[in-house]
Amino acid sequence: MKTSKISKEIPRKVEPQIKINRKKTPKEITNRIQEIEYVDPATGESDSLDITFSNADKSFILGKTSPKKGDKISARLYLFNWQYLEEKIDLYLGSFTLDDVSISGRPLIAKYSALSIPSKTSFKNTPRSKTWKSTTLKAIGRSIAKRYGLEFVYDSGAVIKIKSIKQSSQNDCEFLYALAKKYGQGMKVYCGKIIIYSKAKYEAKKSLVTYKETDLISWSFNDSIYKTYTGAKMKYTNAKSNKTYTASVGGGSRILHINEKADSKADARLQAIAKLNEENETATTMEIEVKPNPKLIATGTLTITDMGQVNGKYFINKITHTINRNGYTMKLEIRKIQKRIKK
Repeated sequence: MKTSKISKEIPRKVEPQIKINRKKTPKEITNRIQEIEYVDPATGESDSLDITFSNADKSFILGKTSPKKGDKISARLYLFNWQYLEEKIDLYLGSFTLDDVSISGRPLIAKYSALSIPSKTSFKNTPRSKTWKSTTLKAIGRSIAKRYGLEFVYDSGAVIKIKSIKQSSQNDCEFLYALAKKYGQGMKVYCGKIIIYSKAKYEAKKSLVTYKETDLISWSFNDSIYKTYTGAKMKYTNAKSNKTYTASVGGGSRILHINEKADSKADARLQAIAKLNEENETATTMEIEVKPNPKLIATGTLTITDMGQVNGKYFINKITHTINRNGYTMKLEIRKIQKRIKK
């Protein structure tokens, strides 16, 4: 229940809860956490979680039941008195697979690094070769997700047809991400799900928050014309006729030249539009540090105001949460949303 707003005398409080193989870590162990770092990327990487324990119990770090590679870890943060007195927010960070264990002594320090990938490590480690024919991006994604027992979410209105594409000695994660990127889609692996989404659709979502300069703890801004384009020309070779064709999108004087494989002129144009918009995404970027806000997620948007040329709507590329004895910080990598070239 909301009461009055928080006063300076009652500080905000963060309590982590860690579960290893679905078993809650005792409080005397979580009290020994030196630092938690959770990285939430929008696309291209798995969510990651690093937990460092200092002077923890030897039986927890070195015992028979100590955390080991392949173990499942879930993490959440309980935020107390965040905006209001007696308020409690449950911020679930996700479920992860323990990927790396580092231990040193003395003092006894253990760092556990985990990724939001399925426990079947072949998703990221096993190269596969296959030719996919007469299918769609959605169907390929669903097939790969099913192989690993993952839920598949296709949050894009585009029906992207694939006449033929080779997966050549690529793991499934790498292959699917590259394919989604090729057609202008984002991909995120989170909480037992593979999510493929339309970047344009997510950019159009309502801003989660609006910031003024005084709201930012620190910030940096970069605006560049380098590697930004007004149009693109893609040369492609037809597999059957072995003839080379050109597909053009956009116009103007700053032209991006692309050489890729395509099934048809329509397919080439689709790829060219995706590549052109991808290059332009990085024209205007910022890095900001803000007071931790549980509403903020990668793939969301925010608005910057009262900052002159910096003003605008931004897409959240990545959020890094850091919790240690100095407090809780949130750093964001964001990019200004550009007008997309559609034809």
